[in-house]
Amino acid sequence: MKSDIAVSDVVLLFCATCDNAKKQGRRSAMKTEYLREFAVFSRYLSFTDAAKELFIAQSTLSTHIAALESDVGFSLIDRKAGNRLTDKGAVFLDGARTLLDGLDETLARCREMGDPDATLRIAVQYPTPLFATQLKEWLPMPFAFVEHDYRDPIFQPIVNGSADIVLDYDYTPFASLVKEASALDLVTKTCLAFRMSISMMASNPLANKSALSRNDLRGASIIINDAHNYDRIRYLYERMLGDNLNLRFSLQPINGMSGLAFATYGDGLHICGLSENRHWFADRADVVLFEELDGKPFGMPTSLTYSANASDWVREGAAIVLECMETCGKENGLTS
Repeated sequence: MKSDIAVSDVVLLFCATCDNAKKQGRRSAMKTEYLREFAVFSRYLSFTDAAKELFIAQSTLSTHIAALESDVGFSLIDRKAGNRLTDKGAVFLDGARTLLDGLDETLARCREMGDPDATLRIAVQYPTPLFATQLKEWLPMPFAFVEHDYRDPIFQPIVNGSADIVLDYDYTPFASLVKEASALDLVTKTCLAFRMSISMMASNPLANKSALSRNDLRGASIIINDAHNYDRIRYLYERMLGDNLNLRFSLQPINGMSGLAFATYGDGLHICGLSENRHWFADRADVVLFEELDGKPFGMPTSLTYSANASDWVREGAAIVLECMETCGKENGLTS
């Protein structure tokens, strides 16, 4: 159904929605996030397919759209007829798209103005004080680190609009992720910036060594905490340590990075960023930490990703962050 609904009609509709919510004793704010999710759903008429594009669980999408229907006071989807839109749902979709397009255009114009008070949002798993200090010296604009849980999809902060830049372990060796980034129109640069380290229980025979070499790791058991990215991390570890060491890998999930403060690894080895391992194991006498391999610092490549449609201001910030990371890598003694 095609509607001639105007922006003014959309505003009246949303005002009525707020009134409807108030009458029912509910919160009156309608989330634009839910509107965007409904717009994506309308392209597929499938909760499963839409949830995949949105990088959220199918149950989460279903809950959000049900909440949207509760807010507006009528059904948007006929779940007994193949999830097609109801007549009101089709009219509402036209209005929602008009509203979202206007909002996006307005936000884009505001961001292009280069607001000196705007903050460059950087999603990173493990922001370190040293990196933050260096960025303060390099970046001409304010910045803030955004939480990026290692269990979340790598591009999620950009897709959901919570970050301008994402820093994560290099994904470019993986065809499926490269294809996904291309479909999302993302730009990615990689560099070797941050040091890694290896921790183990003090009872591990390797813990008695004064220094650790790659050859010492032959046949070792390597622990991976992230089930979602297990294959990717395994590949990156093998590329970093050497794929001829007959390494064994096992999954041992933890409840966030704070779980490292209590984790035990048996005869396994745990690989993590140097700053994180130092932080969580500083007070643990039962854990031994090795910061070098073969007498040298070691690390994994980091990917820096942002939208190709980002403002000049964001692109400028991304270029500076990349340059800062490259400098960090050299100062950390890392070489490709």
